[in-house]
Amino acid sequence: MTGPDRLFIDRLLARQPDASRISLRWGTEGVLDQGRSAAIRDGFAGWLAQIGIRRGDRIAFVLPKGPVAALGILAAFRAGAVAIVLDSEAPAPRLDQMITDFVPRLVVTTPDLTAALSSRAEHWLSLASDAYSEMPFAAPRQPAVLHADSPALLLTTSGSTGRPKGVLLSHGNLSAFIDWATATFDLTAADRFVSLAPFHFDLSVLDLYASQMIGAEVYLASAAEARMPGSVARITAASRPTVLYAVPTQLQMLATLGFFAGSPGAGALRWVLSAGEVLTGKTARAILGGEGAPRLANLYGPTETNVVACHIVDVVPESEDERLPIGTLRDHVKAQPVSGAADATLVVDGPTVMLGYVTGPQDPPSEPTPRRYDTGDLVRRSADGLLHFCGRKDRQIKLRGFRIELEEIETVALAHPGVAAAVAVVINAAGPRPQLVLAVIRADGSLEASDLLAVLKDALPRSAIPDRIAFRAELPQSSTGKTDRVALRDQIEGDHGAKKF
Repeated sequence: MTGPDRLFIDRLLARQPDASRISLRWGTEGVLDQGRSAAIRDGFAGWLAQIGIRRGDRIAFVLPKGPVAALGILAAFRAGAVAIVLDSEAPAPRLDQMITDFVPRLVVTTPDLTAALSSRAEHWLSLASDAYSEMPFAAPRQPAVLHADSPALLLTTSGSTGRPKGVLLSHGNLSAFIDWATATFDLTAADRFVSLAPFHFDLSVLDLYASQMIGAEVYLASAAEARMPGSVARITAASRPTVLYAVPTQLQMLATLGFFAGSPGAGALRWVLSAGEVLTGKTARAILGGEGAPRLANLYGPTETNVVACHIVDVVPESEDERLPIGTLRDHVKAQPVSGAADATLVVDGPTVMLGYVTGPQDPPSEPTPRRYDTGDLVRRSADGLLHFCGRKDRQIKLRGFRIELEEIETVALAHPGVAAAVAVVINAAGPRPQLVLAVIRADGSLEASDLLAVLKDALPRSAIPDRIAFRAELPQSSTGKTDRVALRDQIEGDHGAKKF
């Protein structure tokens, strides 16, 4: 398996910081130059060593997006620790479960979450997300000696049982993707990034880690800013990015607000990179249709592999309904043969395939053999050699770029004594994106949608909360007696009585 010649963290630490150049921006006035960022990062890494954090130890970051999380994660890499990046907006019981499962030696979180969480660790640091000046400091030590297979980052994905899984990525995994991206899109210190993805989402690998390696500037959009169309447009225009990496839902938000049609903030764009969802002709036409349009690339790959395929869109799609191809496999990425008109499961191997899943304290990861990963995605190769995404072989979906296990939602709902049956489906609805609907048969006629919603919010991440709960007297069945999910979806799409949240 071909890997990177040099790890990204080694390149980042070897680069001489320039105090005259901006490193991080956030909010209306938050700013750090490269010199100050490097000093805080290295001092925090020194403190980690001082309290006994060693290579391979785990550090959980449960923080809103901001400079403390950004510099803390990079400091963890410098110290050779594994950064566990968790969604600070997840329900407290879910966070407690993950902290218990992954057993970090240090948890870095906010005062409010410290009060809300019942789990504890050997070391606990409570800081506001923008309180970079309060980060502990000690004399920096030599960076840890790391190798391509050294674990670096643990991200989580939904599990069908309701228990999140940890995806363990190595320094080689991160470096292989970053090296490919910087070369493919000719990224340099002159670029400016706007980071819309949260740090627990793999799109942030480019926004944060690549930008800091090459000495570029990045604006760290908060979760609230990244959710609201007006805020996305405002911060993107103000940042004047040269590189924008986002899910199609966010790109369509910008298109609807006219951002790509002459907005001053779009004038500097060189590249728009799309990933995490199907990219349609409608969104691509909006991005490429204006004068001086940026270049557009459609990237494909799950968290377990990061990007393994890419399609650079050189021609404006003729139809708004067209689903753009995911393109061709990256260099050094191999896949089982995919040919002809038949759909086939994409199984890949290459330098970005994860070390494996982590489900318990300090367990060795369950490694794919031999570092091959079955994506579960069905693809088809067209006559021009391009791969096209055709769907899933299971019931996993993606909305707004987040992977969601429909069975996990159903499992949580069925644990409520007032629920006799629950089936989650995705419907096409008026609006910018599909909607997630939970169809429920009551066991108790007194069950209210608000009661069930409260249970779901206590157990599931925000991305998995249904847009609607549709109470039904019965569920349609196939000839074999199974729930007919296609018929149910069609019924709900025409059901104007479903309660919407």
